[in-house]
Amino acid sequence: MSSSKTKNEKDNAVKVLSEAEQQTLILEEIQRFIKLGKERGALSIEELNELLPQEIILANVLDQFMQALDINGVIITDNSENKKDGDEDDERSLFSEGAADDEEKDEEEDSDPRANDPVRLYLRKMGSVSLLTREGEVEIAQRIEKGEREIVRAILMSPIGTQEIINLGIRLDEGRIKVKAIFRGLEDEETQYEEKEYIEKIHELIGHVKKYQKKAAKCFDLLRTSENGSADYK
Repeated sequence: MSSSKTKNEKDNAVKVLSEAEQQTLILEEIQRFIKLGKERGALSIEELNELLPQEIILANVLDQFMQALDINGVIITDNSENKKDGDEDDERSLFSEGAADDEEKDEEEDSDPRANDPVRLYLRKMGSVSLLTREGEVEIAQRIEKGEREIVRAILMSPIGTQEIINLGIRLDEGRIKVKAIFRGLEDEETQYEEKEYIEKIHELIGHVKKYQKKAAKCFDLLRTSENGSADYK
């Protein structure tokens, strides 16, 4: 019996892919599942597990997959549309640990191969993580926004920082960088935008930075003079 089990394990062995390989594979699968989800109206977890390549096992890759489906409006249901009424009692919650002890859980997972499906395991883990409330999301967004303003302020307070902003315009005119590398939200290739309009905005902002740089240069000169005077006095 042992040899038979070993043989079955070898037959069922799945090729182990690196994270980069899984990332490449999941990008192809995302497009396929989006199309399939729109055709069917919704996809069940059973369908995800059956159709998703077994090589996809990493949590961050599955997270990318599930987020892509959610963003594109693909509805994921717990039960298959073709599920029989008699099977309803056997359906287990994805987000509950249950009242059974660890030994009973192990026995259940061994007897039910669906329990070890990557998507089910992923959803079970996600279910154990506390979700952010609306207030929590707003608070984090405000903290991020505040941090970004502090970064911009620090850059503008540095001669090197302001010069680097000006250099962005030069590199843009020379074709060394693209508009979407400067403006947030343009990274997606499907995003439509008028490049000329954004280039004009960039040069307008750089014009303000140049004016600020001239004013700041006087302040920096005064600081240097003050520091040199203090040193001579000592």
